Amino acid sequence: GSLAAVEPERAVELLNELPPSKRAALAPGVVMQWAQRDVEASLEWVDAQGEPGLRSRLAASVLPTLVATDSARAAEFYDSLSPGPYRRQAVQSMAAAWAATDPSGASAWLATLPGSNERNSAAASALGRWASDAPEAAAAALGWFVGDGGDQQSSQLAATVAGAWVTKDREAAMAWAESIGDDVSREVALSTTIGHWAGQDPEAAAEYIRQLAGHPETASLRQKVLGHVATGFANQPDERGLRAWVGQLPPDEAAQVWNNLASSNSYNETEHAQRYFEELVAVVPELKSEHGRAAGAIARRVAQYDVDGAMEWVGGLPDGEGREAAQSHLANQLVRTDPMSASRVLEAMPRTEG
Repeated sequence: GSLAAVEPERAVELLNELPPSKRAALAPGVVMQWAQRDVEASLEWVDAQGEPGLRSRLAASVLPTLVATDSARAAEFYDSLSPGPYRRQAVQSMAAAWAATDPSGASAWLATLPGSNERNSAAASALGRWASDAPEAAAAALGWFVGDGGDQQSSQLAATVAGAWVTKDREAAMAWAESIGDDVSREVALSTTIGHWAGQDPEAAAEYIRQLAGHPETASLRQKVLGHVATGFANQPDERGLRAWVGQLPPDEAAQVWNNLASSNSYNETEHAQRYFEELVAVVPELKSEHGRAAGAIARRVAQYDVDGAMEWVGGLPDGEGREAAQSHLANQLVRTDPMSASRVLEAMPRTEG
């Protein structure tokens, strides 16, 4: 390693004396350092390697340096590589380096690559560099993934692009997210964008999702972003905005919001969580088991410093499966730390006949 940094030519001479397996293992690191000192000489040596797989593997170490000074030659050399996993490795390293120095040039080159797999491998590497610096180029590259039918990778990349773009230009990010053709990727991008928006301006984000009501094709998105808007309101110093907004929601959505807020605040903001859960109790006809999980999380946290208070709070919940679920969650924790209190909780639960 140190010899390659100081005298790469000498390091290469020593490589040539090694058995093929050791030479193949050490050569990429040596060639990478050689390329930083003399990219022409290192490329010439790589080009002279007779074994196609080794040549492609070494190219992945040289092309990122070459593309910064002569991208056309780097692209030409890449085209000469034999198919296989090392060609894919080369396209990934080259694309990431090119995207960092010339986003538009890299995007144009990516569009010329044959085959969706090769292009997608390169675009995925480039997207990581583009998302923050050149979101428009990242969005264009993402179109190749979505154009191939959309999948988990494309939706994850959509979230990456949206999250970076919205910090620079929310309106442009929203317009782009709305234009995505693939349903899954569009929903993920919009959810990410609205989440950031709601943190800065929950009133405006709330108005946006209000317009989604009554449209079946956007029902899933609305359900996802309700939590973002609720968190945005909850983070404001005054909770009146939160209560006013939730008061306008249909009862099932209001219950969802209060339940999620109670659950997410159960550990660090227990008093807030209890207030949110009381709001939930007020809007639902009866507590369900999923509500009981949130109540149980609150009770477990309270029990860490006030077991009797936790038992009293859970015992005061309305009768039904929600209270039973909360009691069960609390008892499961206490059985490890306070078996006697756990027994008291279990005794308070309804008896199952038979």
